[in-house]
Amino acid sequence: ANPDLRPALVRLPTEAEWVAAAGGAEPNERYPWEMPGKVTPDLKDILSRANVYESKINRTTPVGMYPLGVSQPFQLWDMAGNVWEWQANYHDKDHDVLALRGGSWSLDHDYARLSGRLSVHPGLVWSNGGFRVVACPSLV
Repeated sequence: ANPDLRPALVRLPTEAEWVAAAGGAEPNERYPWEMPGKVTPDLKDILSRANVYESKINRTTPVGMYPLGVSQPFQLWDMAGNVWEWQANYHDKDHDVLALRGGSWSLDHDYARLSGRLSVHPGLVWSNGGFRVVACPSLV
């Protein structure tokens, strides 16, 4: 949205950055569209906000299809469901698999919560992964 942005670095977010962009992890069961302290219990309401397994779409959807699902308070799209997003850190201390966040169309709605995490080897070819980037501006 900023035509004057000239990023000096474009990279994957860390899990901590991703969770912060999704509005924070408290409570752990919340979805990105909820304000902190709120949890959406109704599946019909969740399905109006995210492309998850129960939607039965069985593929990714275009960004913008779920306007009710934008994250709070930063208004980021598709942070829950659609595709698992690669993170710039390892999933565990063994440093053999990367972490992913956000859930996808291929797993149920519980994985789209902020507490949802997945680990996948970076060399694996699969259809429900994607990425979001952080653009760091130049200091000049």
